[in-house]
Amino acid sequence: MTDHALDGLTDQPAARALLEAYAKAEFEAAAVAPPAESAAPSNSSAGDLDADEADRSVLWVPRLTNVSGTDAAALPALHGKLIALGLLKFELFGRAGGIRYRLSPLGRSSLQTPAARTEAADAPESAEELVAA
Repeated sequence: MTDHALDGLTDQPAARALLEAYAKAEFEAAAVAPPAESAAPSNSSAGDLDADEADRSVLWVPRLTNVSGTDAAALPALHGKLIALGLLKFELFGRAGGIRYRLSPLGRSSLQTPAARTEAADAPESAEELVAA
């Protein structure tokens, strides 16, 4: 997707609000996530998730059904549009875990300003590129 297309999408207040809400929810989930080296204890709240899925599911966010400034009736279509455009990812975590969502790398970059995206694209990706520059 081109920068122009990203700029056009994120100029839509509802799309940007939903992406920002998922970014905030992911940040909050990561802040309370258990350390990666410890396995989550298996308990009734995890249901049919095994310990590895329970650890991984913490970093995915349950579907947001209420976003400030956005009509709740528009959210299902908006989720579908963002998934189709590759800005939002989803995964099924079984009956107990349900469907969970995350921003894709493209979704994260869409929240950046165009100048920040250009800087990130121009930045060296490895130490070798950094030394060669």
